[in-house]
Amino acid sequence: MTSPVFYLENPAQVAPGSTLVLTGAEAKHAHVMRIQAGDQIDLVDGNGLRYQVTVSGWQGNDLQATVDNVETETPSVRFVLVQGLAKGGRDEQALETATEVGVHRVVPWESQRSIVKAVAQKAQKLQQKWTEVTKAAMKQSRRSYWPEVDLPVNSKQLIKQVQEATAAGATVYVLHESATETLTAKLRPAASEPKPVSTEAAPTGPTESEIWFLVGPEGGITDDELDALTQAGAQTVRLGPTVLRAATAGTVALTLIQGFAGHWD
Repeated sequence: MTSPVFYLENPAQVAPGSTLVLTGAEAKHAHVMRIQAGDQIDLVDGNGLRYQVTVSGWQGNDLQATVDNVETETPSVRFVLVQGLAKGGRDEQALETATEVGVHRVVPWESQRSIVKAVAQKAQKLQQKWTEVTKAAMKQSRRSYWPEVDLPVNSKQLIKQVQEATAAGATVYVLHESATETLTAKLRPAASEPKPVSTEAAPTGPTESEIWFLVGPEGGITDDELDALTQAGAQTVRLGPTVLRAATAGTVALTLIQGFAGHWD
């Protein structure tokens, strides 16, 4: 059984044999889980650093642990999910499962057909809420990387980001039911030359090692948005013969590319 994961903010760089202290809400969570002396847990910084530790005991409300091993995970690919705002919590479901299967960054997208609107006074609140969702998913899935969550963007802002990302060498896929080519057809040539890649911590900013997935809201992406995105360098693909919900499309796409790349072998 894998060790439970707890988030340790800005930990010091320490070697095996050193002591680390877990405090605050994370320590409270460990207490609720009845973590006690002798238990093995992982402490992660959300950026790929993982301390495998053995709990030495409790000092008041703080958990103390001895470092057994230190791992730093650095991938050569970074996955970005652009998720259209959806109603009924489906967008939160999308980013939760995407975090579990390895996304590194989430961009909330207020598209033209989004029923949910991220007005200025709600933008930061939405970002904070999504950040907490990804944190919980990171811990549940035993990852060491906490996906960053951007402030919501509108279509004009997103198109500019796509232009910048593709100019820097990123691959951007728009998941759309009208596409003539499937994602798996795009991935098959690359799969013939597998490259060992870790799916954890990654550098920031658009790079040639980024893959983006754009998922529209329940009402879909407008023709004008689709045209502008393809002109900006994005490629339209479909996932298969069925039409998926906004909550599942991004995760399915990410799962496919993880499988083709051999990340889960």
